[in-house]
Amino acid sequence: MTIVHPTYYQEIVVKLKNENITVKHFVLWASKKTLENRLCKRGDGNNSWPAKQIDRCMQSLSNNMFQQRIVTDDVTIEQVAEKIASMCGIHLLPDHSKF
Repeated sequence: MTIVHPTYYQEIVVKLKNENITVKHFVLWASKKTLENRLCKRGDGNNSWPAKQIDRCMQSLSNNMFQQRIVTDDVTIEQVAEKIASMCGIHLLPDHSKF
């Protein structure tokens, strides 16, 4: 789930933590150019709704409450998953599903 608004973060994540529910929150961060390229690859143009949200989301995610960032510009999805698992103390099993 993407939470970029500090108020929503407070309402959801902080409330859960206050209820002693473990919450792991990571920001998957990439440069604006990388985000634009990814959107283009999936068929969203520069005038699409997701493309128009980039600046707003990047500005909001620059807030100090969103400190745990993983820079994803030059890494694979698998590497991001491995990084998150490592940060959470989870050992991933090998992926045997590739065909």
